[in-house]
Amino acid sequence: MFRNHETNGYHKKASLDALNFVAVHEKKKLSIHIELDTAKQELIEKNRKILHSIIETIIFIGRQEIACRGHVDSGPILIDPDHNDGNFRSLLRFRVSSGDKILSDHLFKNQDSSNARYTSPQIQNEIIEICGNIIKDKVVSKINSSNCFSILADETMDISGTEQFSLCARYLETTGDKGTVLKEDFLTFVPVEDLSGEGLSKTLLTTCEKLQLNLNLMIGQGYDGASSMSGKLQGCSTRITEKFPQALYIHCASHSLNLAIGDACNISSIRNTIGTVKEIINFFRPSGKRESILKKKIEELGSTSKKQRLMRLCETRWTERLDALISFKELFCPIFFALEEIAEHGDGDTSRNAFALMNSLKSSEFIISLTVVQEIFSCSHNIATALQNPHIDLSSAIEMTSGLSNILKNKREDSNSFQTLYVLAQNLAQEIEVEIKKPRTAKIQRNRSNYDVDNVEDYYRISIFNPFLDHFISQLDLRFLKHKHVLSKIENILPSRITSINQSGIEETVKILCEQWQRGDAIEILIVKELELWQEYWRTTAITAPTSFIDSIDCCSSTLFPNIRNYLEIGAVLPVTTASVERSFSTLKRLKTYLRNSTGQIRLNGLALLSVHRDVPLTTEEVLESFSLKQRKIILR
Repeated sequence: MFRNHETNGYHKKASLDALNFVAVHEKKKLSIHIELDTAKQELIEKNRKILHSIIETIIFIGRQEIACRGHVDSGPILIDPDHNDGNFRSLLRFRVSSGDKILSDHLFKNQDSSNARYTSPQIQNEIIEICGNIIKDKVVSKINSSNCFSILADETMDISGTEQFSLCARYLETTGDKGTVLKEDFLTFVPVEDLSGEGLSKTLLTTCEKLQLNLNLMIGQGYDGASSMSGKLQGCSTRITEKFPQALYIHCASHSLNLAIGDACNISSIRNTIGTVKEIINFFRPSGKRESILKKKIEELGSTSKKQRLMRLCETRWTERLDALISFKELFCPIFFALEEIAEHGDGDTSRNAFALMNSLKSSEFIISLTVVQEIFSCSHNIATALQNPHIDLSSAIEMTSGLSNILKNKREDSNSFQTLYVLAQNLAQEIEVEIKKPRTAKIQRNRSNYDVDNVEDYYRISIFNPFLDHFISQLDLRFLKHKHVLSKIENILPSRITSINQSGIEETVKILCEQWQRGDAIEILIVKELELWQEYWRTTAITAPTSFIDSIDCCSSTLFPNIRNYLEIGAVLPVTTASVERSFSTLKRLKTYLRNSTGQIRLNGLALLSVHRDVPLTTEEVLESFSLKQRKIILR
C-alpha cells in the first residue's frame, strides 16, 4: 500500500512542495510569487529606461527650440534614411550609436511595429504636453504661495494668422541666497477671436481660472495702451477692475516712453530728418551693388566705425532706432560720397534718387536735426533699456523718468548745451564741404517757422533744439502722470519718504491703502500705529533708507511690521512694463515659423514653457510618473 502511495503523482507533488517550502523558509531559494514579482519589476525597470531615453530626447529638443518632426517620420528608425526624417528620430539614432543598448534593443525589436515604439507624433505631443503642465504647475504654485501678483498680457498674430493672447505673472519669490526677488514668468498662449475689451477680459479670467491662479491675490494689471485693453468704459482693464477692484491697471512704462519720444519727433524738422534717414537706409540695404559702393567708400575714407552696413530703423523700438541713427551719423561721409558716385554713374531712376538724397544730406536743417536727435535719444537710451528689466519696481521707474525729465530741462536752460551740438554739426558739414546756413527770412511765411534772428546758431536753437526738448519734456510729464498718481497711493511707506511726513500724512496714507488694498482683517487704527513705529524706526536707525519697494522688503520684519511688509510687497509687484510678454512673442516667432505653421496649441504651449522656463527644473522621472498614470501597452508601474 505504502509503495503504491509513493508512486502516486499527488504524493510526488506534495513532496516537492514540502521541499520547496523548506528551501524558501531557509532562504535557499525564492518563492514563485517573489520570482514572478521580481520578473515584473525587471520588466518595469527596463520599460522605464526605454521611456527615459525617449523623454530625455524630447526635453532636449524642447529646451533647444529644435523642430521634432521631419517631412516623413515613419519607417525603421535605426536605418539612416535617404530623406530628412526629423531631429527627434535622428537624435534617437545618435543615442543608439553612443551606446544606449536598451533603446537600441527596443527599437530593433519593434522596428516593424509602429504601435510599440512610443516614438509616434501622438506620443511626442503627449510628452510635450506633460512637460508643459509640470512646468506650469510649478510656476503657478510659486505665484499662489506669494502674497500678491500682477497679471501682464498682450496679443500678437502668429505666422498662421491666429491672434495669440500671451499671459505672464509678476510676483515675488524668496530665495535663500538672493533674498526677495521680483519674477515675471510666462504662463501660456491663448488663441483669441474676440478682440473687444469684453472678449479679452473673459479670455483672461477664464484662462487664469483654468491655470488655478488665486485671483484674490491679483493686485495689478499691466497692458499696453490699446483701447481694447485700457479703455475707460469697455476696456479689458476696466471690466476686470469691476470684478477685482484691488487690481489696479498701469500702462506699460516702456510703451509710455516710446509714445513720448514718438510724439516729440512729430515736429517737422525732426520728422523730416528721420524720414530722410529711413529713405537712405532703404535705398542702400536692398541692393548689393549700392552696398558694395558704400563699403568701398568706408574703406577709402578710413571710417573708424565698426559698422559696415546701415541698420534698419525699427518702427516700434526707439532704443533700436538710436543704434541705427548712431551708425548712420558715424557713416555720414561715406554715405554722402557713395550717393554722389551713384548719382554720377547710376542708371536713370537710381541716379535721380541718389541725387535727391544727396541734396537732403547737404541741408543745414538735416545736419542740425540729426545731431540734436542723436544727442537727445542718447539721454533716454539707458532708461529705455532699464525699464525692460523685470526686476525694477514702479518707484524706480518713476525715479528714472523724472531724472530724464530733469536732464532735458537742464539742457533746455543751459546755453552751452546747444552750442556744443552746433559745433559738432559744423564739423559734420565741413566733412562734406557745405556750410551751415539759416534759410532766408520771408516777410510772410506759411510753410515753415520764420524766426527773425541774424545768428545762425540762435536760429536753429529756437527752431529745432528748443521745440524738440519742449515737446519731449511735456510728453514725458503727461505720459507718466498716471504712473505717478498710482505711486502716490503707496510711496509714503518707503523708508526714504516715511521720515518726512506728519501725522495727518500717515493717517491719509493708511486710509488710501486700506481703501485700495484691504489685507485680511487688518484694522485701520492698528496699521496707523504700525506705520508710526515704522517711521520712528527709520528716524533712529543708522541704516541708509532704501528708495525702492524691492530693496525695502528685506529691511522690513514680517513679525514687527506685518502690514507694512504686505504693502511693500504690493508696491514691488505693481506692473511696470510688459517687456516679458513681448519676449514671449519672440519665443512664439521662433517656435511657430513658416515651416512649422500648423503647430497645435497644446504642443505650442508645451514647447514655449520648455523654452522660456529653463530655470524651472524638470526631470525625466517626473514626466515618466505622469505619463505612466494612463494605461499603456507596456507595463510602467
